[in-house]
Amino acid sequence: MILNGSKALQYLAIGLLSLHFASCKPMQSSHVPSEKGQIRNKKDLKANTTQPCDVFGTYIWVSPNQEPLPESATPTAGCQAAIRMEDGTRIYLQPTWEQAAARTQEELTTYHDKPVVVTGTLLPTSPPPADGRAYIKGACFVGPISIADRGTWDALHGGKLQW
Repeated sequence: MILNGSKALQYLAIGLLSLHFASCKPMQSSHVPSEKGQIRNKKDLKANTTQPCDVFGTYIWVSPNQEPLPESATPTAGCQAAIRMEDGTRIYLQPTWEQAAARTQEELTTYHDKPVVVTGTLLPTSPPPADGRAYIKGACFVGPISIADRGTWDALHGGKLQW
């Protein structure tokens, strides 16, 4: 059987593609990764630290001593805040021992218990304070951050993403 040039190339291409796809392996994890730089849970956190990223979650405030606050409590200037992601993981807005961790009254009341996106550089664990005191070793942002309510972020980034 003699094939013309284009037919032979078609068969060759089909054969090569078949070999390529036959060697592919299925993903072992059921986790569907978020877009690069977008963090929604602990698995995303592990893959995206020490670089600028967007963290999706609910803005929550915490007392300066990190003890749970009663539902009836209202935030006051000096409280700290964190983002609670979909799996409950907290990301602090700054290392808890830094002065910058204390949030303004305006920020606390504007975003409390609302879906937000925080953009900044994230560390998997807080750096230790220079004075050696005890500190929370949770994930935190370092340096400047920006906070946007989820609706605004979606509008600025071309539509609503899956929540």
